[in-house]
Amino acid sequence: DGMRGGTVYPGSTDGMHGGTVYPGDTVYLGGADGTGVGAVYPGEDLAAALQNETFRRYALDSTLYCIRQYRQDFRKEDYVGGFVRYRKYSRKDCFRVLNWEEQPLAQNVGGYMFHPDDENCPIFVNYHKEEDISETTKYEDGFLDTSTLAYMSKSKRKLTSPDVIKFREASERGIRLPLFIKKENAEGDDFYYMGDVTPIPEGFTQTTMGEQNNVSVVKMIFKIDRPVERSMYEYITRDNL
Repeated sequence: DGMRGGTVYPGSTDGMHGGTVYPGDTVYLGGADGTGVGAVYPGEDLAAALQNETFRRYALDSTLYCIRQYRQDFRKEDYVGGFVRYRKYSRKDCFRVLNWEEQPLAQNVGGYMFHPDDENCPIFVNYHKEEDISETTKYEDGFLDTSTLAYMSKSKRKLTSPDVIKFREASERGIRLPLFIKKENAEGDDFYYMGDVTPIPEGFTQTTMGEQNNVSVVKMIFKIDRPVERSMYEYITRDNL
């Protein structure tokens, strides 16, 4: 009914200790009078389990640890619409936090993908690309400074392409543009959340790429909502070779 959680915890058939694992209504949200207003309090199963000293001690220890970690790691100014600045996220994490109903296929995402309703468009940057990749995928993405990013559209795009227009008009259309960057593929599949970006429309220019410079592409300029911290900026931009 949305008012309580049916979590799973270890216990015997009487819910006290040891034995099998089974589901129980353990936590109620709302007041004890059933109005749905007030504090969080234990349901019958959890209340019974808490009568056991060992269970209560472990539950308290786990709870206090979680509170400590939260206070240690969480800074309100680094929390932006579900993401924590400079925390790592997989592509699946990103789409889940952004409330996409379906996970898109990675090969369809590429460097970016607009939400079906244009609510958001996460941007993914692999900063140091391998030398042996196709010439038409050697996008010249990179920081211009700690507050500005140059980012290339997908290939075969022009200033009049629908996705480029969406990027250029993102602020007016209310499209959120969260930016995720990883230093290189050797780091793995996860990206650092760098913040949200907004377009600088006058910085959009059409150019070409490829071995014969015959593939159209648009170079776009974005402003990052907060300057990237120097240590992170230097880590991302520094070439290990």
